[in-house]
Amino acid sequence: MRTLFLVIVLSLSIMTSTSHDLKSTTGNILKLLASSGIVESILLYSTTGLNSRYSYTYDSDGNILGTLNEKWLDGQWINNERFTDAFDANRKMTSRIYDLWQNDQWVSNSKFTYTNDDHGNMLSLFVEKWVSGDKVNNYRYTYTYDSNGNQLTNHAEKWQNDQWVSNSRYTYGYNNQNKMISTITELWQSNQWMVNSRITYTINEKGNTITYLSELWQSGQWVNSNRISYSYALDNNLISDLSEIWKTDQWVNSSRTSITYNNIGKQLTNIFELWQNDQWVNYYRSTTSYNSEGFAVTLLREGWTNNQWTNSIGYMKFQDAMGRSFGYTGNKMEVTYQGTSPVNEDLRINGLTINCSPNPATDLSNIHYSVSEPGFVSISITNSLGIECSKIISNQFHALGTYSINYDVGNLTPGVYFLILKSGNYTETKKLAIIR
Repeated sequence: MRTLFLVIVLSLSIMTSTSHDLKSTTGNILKLLASSGIVESILLYSTTGLNSRYSYTYDSDGNILGTLNEKWLDGQWINNERFTDAFDANRKMTSRIYDLWQNDQWVSNSKFTYTNDDHGNMLSLFVEKWVSGDKVNNYRYTYTYDSNGNQLTNHAEKWQNDQWVSNSRYTYGYNNQNKMISTITELWQSNQWMVNSRITYTINEKGNTITYLSELWQSGQWVNSNRISYSYALDNNLISDLSEIWKTDQWVNSSRTSITYNNIGKQLTNIFELWQNDQWVNYYRSTTSYNSEGFAVTLLREGWTNNQWTNSIGYMKFQDAMGRSFGYTGNKMEVTYQGTSPVNEDLRINGLTINCSPNPATDLSNIHYSVSEPGFVSISITNSLGIECSKIISNQFHALGTYSINYDVGNLTPGVYFLILKSGNYTETKKLAIIR
């Protein structure tokens, strides 16, 4: 199956200097600055630090007209690539031009031309490439639909020897809920269509996919390949899946995913495990934090190494207020939305800050702290001998920003203590006196 996916890897600019929701034991909350939900920029990080930035321009209808990607090299932003898009009156894309920055100038790389019907369904996609300064045909895709707007076929062709040659064809089936229940893939081989594979889905009464079965056409019959089972919460959010492969005439565990959500149904964590040596082993996890409007502000990717989570590289994505997906491969992503403020650069440089008031304290103390980059945060109180007396926050994920919680120190005897804030490789300490 060789469908051309045009993934806009949306990147970053300057992060918001805002306060993020965090409930303490007394329920105190600091809220983020309001944001529009329209992405202004995205900063991408590798495991070694800042890597690239994507910035976006829009028309009055909210369509992304321009996407600029820059690389962070030797302390400055350097042009890397850009997309220039056009849309029709129905907000459907009609063209895209992809350019690369080479030898201090923009050089055209490829052009995508789309046609759509009156209902907004894409009828065709035509891909051209620039080769030695000349624009030449590359791929084209043709789509058909039923009366309900469900895509029935996808015919892919490639330009070869100065003519269009069929490459692959996909045929889709639907149930009476207009949910896809089958996909058949055919490849063009020896001047004829050859069946290659099929996928069958089962759908529950709520319209959720509960099973996925992939089969290969081999020696004139269908042979199992892999299957996936899905589980959902009462609110229809996907909470887990189990993937199995067909091996020696039986289904064998392959991988599984577990997903958690916040109280408004936004995904917080995605943990992926592999089945190895007859047990489940962590492989990667993705963690997302949100602002008070429910828009993603930080995504973090980690891998399981030496029995602990460490920074790693992987693909992550989120959606903006208009339902557009922004995807990238990296270790960390920070998102800035239109209408929010840039990050405090001193916070980036200084790492962590923590303070409390009143100090000395008698019972209730307000602890306010800042983190310079997304990560897992712990706050504890130790006595003058370094013995931990209280754990306030234990390994909770935080986005970049400033936080505040109230904490009751009334159970501690009078004396001198230390607030210990830890995040990543940073540690910050603040002396706290308790009196009666």
